[in-house]
Amino acid sequence: MVEVIFDLKDKKLKTAFIEKIFKQSYAFVKEAYEITVIFDRLKWNQMKLDIKPKRIILDLDVVHIILPEESIYVPGLYYHFLKAIQSKEISLVEIFSSYTELSFLVFQKDTEMVIRVLRNT
Repeated sequence: MVEVIFDLKDKKLKTAFIEKIFKQSYAFVKEAYEITVIFDRLKWNQMKLDIKPKRIILDLDVVHIILPEESIYVPGLYYHFLKAIQSKEISLVEIFSSYTELSFLVFQKDTEMVIRVLRNT
């Protein structure tokens, strides 16, 4: 996986460009000043961009957890996972979630450890 960050202050970022990268992305987050896009490495290598990203982070993996719908009522559930990962001093590049899914973007060198830690929590 590859994380690509674009600066929203860049005047070249147009709606058509944002829609193009959104369609090709694994995950897409638009905040106030940045767009963060997660791409599969093969898709990223095939992308032809006219706009220079603010930052590109390579050699990443996504560790994905599917949660039951009832998990939204469990206080501190995410903290439980984060504390377990932190206890092994693993850096998290990104965390993103939806209603019943939680994903951690980590460096490839840490993938196996994150999976092991999460299985034991």
